[in-house]
Amino acid sequence: MAFPSSGGYARASHTPSSDVAGWTGLIDLSKLPADWWSNAASDPSLIRVHDDATGDEVPFDVIEFDPVNREGLLRFGWYYKGGSIGGTWSSGGNTVRIYYPTSGRTSYSASDTFGQHNAYDADWVQYLPLEGDADDRTGNNNDGSLSGISFGSNAIAGQVGQGVEIPSQSDHVNCGSAASSAIDGLENLTAISWLNPPSSPDFGEEVFFQKWDGGPGSLQMRVDDSDFQSRVHDGSNKIITDSGAFSRGSWNHMVYRLDGSNIKHFANGDTNLSSTSIGSISTNSDDADWGGNTPFSDGLAENGGLDELQLHAVGRSDPWILEEYGQSNDQDSYWNLGGGTWTFVADSGAVSLAATAAAQSGASAALAETTGLSGTAAGQSGASGILAITREVSATVAAQSGASAGLGVLRSLSATAAASSGASAGLRMTKALGATVAGQSGGSASLSIPGSAEQLAATVAGQSGASASLRVSKALGATGAGQSGGSATVTRIRGMAGTVAAASSGSGAIDVARGLGATVGATSDADAAMGVLRGLGGTATATSGADARLGDAGDAPGPPICFDALAAPSLDYKVQAAPALEYDAEVGC
Repeated sequence: MAFPSSGGYARASHTPSSDVAGWTGLIDLSKLPADWWSNAASDPSLIRVHDDATGDEVPFDVIEFDPVNREGLLRFGWYYKGGSIGGTWSSGGNTVRIYYPTSGRTSYSASDTFGQHNAYDADWVQYLPLEGDADDRTGNNNDGSLSGISFGSNAIAGQVGQGVEIPSQSDHVNCGSAASSAIDGLENLTAISWLNPPSSPDFGEEVFFQKWDGGPGSLQMRVDDSDFQSRVHDGSNKIITDSGAFSRGSWNHMVYRLDGSNIKHFANGDTNLSSTSIGSISTNSDDADWGGNTPFSDGLAENGGLDELQLHAVGRSDPWILEEYGQSNDQDSYWNLGGGTWTFVADSGAVSLAATAAAQSGASAALAETTGLSGTAAGQSGASGILAITREVSATVAAQSGASAGLGVLRSLSATAAASSGASAGLRMTKALGATVAGQSGGSASLSIPGSAEQLAATVAGQSGASASLRVSKALGATGAGQSGGSATVTRIRGMAGTVAAASSGSGAIDVARGLGATVGATSDADAAMGVLRGLGGTATATSGADARLGDAGDAPGPPICFDALAAPSLDYKVQAAPALEYDAEVGC
């Protein structure tokens, strides 16, 4: 499967302790970064969810979407990655991409392959998130109903989004006849809810889930003072009790599971609570409900709260239950956010492991990256930065206050382009192991290394008011530096080392071919130039107001070669103002 052709996305990862089949994930959309929301269209059906590693698309259900307040809830069906059943929430790690909704995509309907209903596998019977209604989010359409409860007056802040408060003991959320029939007589069943029992109940047993008429086939979850109790009637009344398993006056994740031979319950991620064996389960005609009383027990005490009500026609595994608790209990911990947000990736990247574009006050930054391990583009106050990378290990472009910087890199291990206040810097590199270009305050610098498959390092720097230019091919080391008011240029081929420096108001140029070492320097108001061929070393130096020329060919000194000391020749590298993403890494402009 392929990623969407356009649109940026947010990305986060989670690694469960064990593989989980049939997994449906939960995302609190308020945890997505501001850049995601600022680009999001208003139609949530235009969202796309993908596996970051494989590109497989994943079905999703947007339960709530509020672009004004930048919040909402989304469920995704990882079990159905790529449109086929069998995807596993892997203990090897999982990274999810959520693309912001944008025009040009087709809106998904609930029944589409990657639409709402396929976010839930076939074992879901009913899911009532209670976000303003009692509608079922699964494809079963097993909507519930409210008895004595109004979302207008009884809506409360739930554990996940919104929940409901139970006004009195007889008030409840009815699961409806279809859902009740679907679980009637099941010996494999999981019932899950978030429960907020009142701090000071005025009676003992409080039922918060039941399908109970007192006879065979009856089942129930309840709290009794500080005890969590589950019971089922399999011909006799089986009850299991755990003391101190929940806290009154706060939200608790409560689970009741029948797995064909045992009844077991879970509380707040604790998978080690009590269980007991059961016999066959008979049917009974009662509707299932959450929060109501029975002729045999009181309902949930006044002002108790319910949220995230689920029924499953299967005994969900311990890892499944633990994951569901984790993601609905603490999204920051579950998605490793550290109190922050998901990572945002702008509309540009393809098949990259890591990419970052950051802009500070008054700045802009743009990043285009393909098949790279890491890439960073940063623009500080009043600055711009742009980066295009192909198959590189590491590349960085940074522009500080009032500066601009650009970098194009192909198949390199490391490359850096940096421009400080009032400066510009440009870098284009191919097959290079290391290269650095920097322009300091009021200076400019550029570096081109075309086809330099054997060069280890190259550096070019222009300091305050200076310019510097460097072209290197198959070089082990080369340096060009222009100091205040000076200019320097280096052209070097298959040399071990070469240095050219121009001090204040001076200029220097060097051309080296197969040389082991060459140095040219020009001090204030001076010019110096050097040409070296097959030489072990050569030096040309001009002091203030003087000129110097050096030619070296073979064993004997040669005549001056009249090498022009050009002022920082143009390499046709354009440092574009971000965020122009038409940046061409092949040509460096």
